[in-house]
Amino acid sequence: MTIVVQHLLLILVALYYAVSAQQDAVAPRITEIKDTITAREGDTIEMTCKVENLGLNKVVWMHVKDGVYRILSTHDIRVTADERMSVSIQNGDQFNLQITEVNAQDAGKYQCQVTAAKVIVRNTTVIIQIPPVITESETEGQVVQEGTNVPMSCAAMGVPLPQISWQRQDGSLIPLGSGKYRNYTTTYTAEYVDSNFTITDIQKEDRGIYKCVANNGVGNPDERDVMLNVECMYFIHL
Repeated sequence: MTIVVQHLLLILVALYYAVSAQQDAVAPRITEIKDTITAREGDTIEMTCKVENLGLNKVVWMHVKDGVYRILSTHDIRVTADERMSVSIQNGDQFNLQITEVNAQDAGKYQCQVTAAKVIVRNTTVIIQIPPVITESETEGQVVQEGTNVPMSCAAMGVPLPQISWQRQDGSLIPLGSGKYRNYTTTYTAEYVDSNFTITDIQKEDRGIYKCVANNGVGNPDERDVMLNVECMYFIHL
């Protein structure tokens, strides 16, 4: 009797592994999806997700941003109320999500999910490029005393992060004090870019219009002018 039970157990184990192997062989899998999509504000983008052996399972598109998961579609039905988005199926195995007039809020991670017994997930990251915008600068005309130190600052935002540079309107070099002049350009990697420098021991020849320029290769550079007036110091000898 014991031998019979052992044989039955062996048969059951063999059947279990055979069924498991067969299920693995026909299990759905995502075969094609882009890792990254880059676009500019106002563009139309389309994400595609190809799936093999889908069977009766469904495909879901989700947007993941700041830890929040938002369902956009299930199979060929748009779930989101956002009318810029549409879904379609090609050849029965390619599931497309299209977004028109994209903006900064559309950036982030998108998930293609297959709702099988074991959920299958692949991600696409959408990057929305944004032209540079100067958010802060010394825009008001400054009046300073000759011989003092004058801080100059400018900040900008954009995607990718802008490079901030300073120029003088008349094309002359930026004064750094102590008789030294050179062009001043700096690149920052922080999300909020802040470029600043100090004109030390400012002289009357340093007066004029200084231009802050932000450029990230998307659209046109943003510019802001700063008018700098220098009051001369006079000495009266008795």
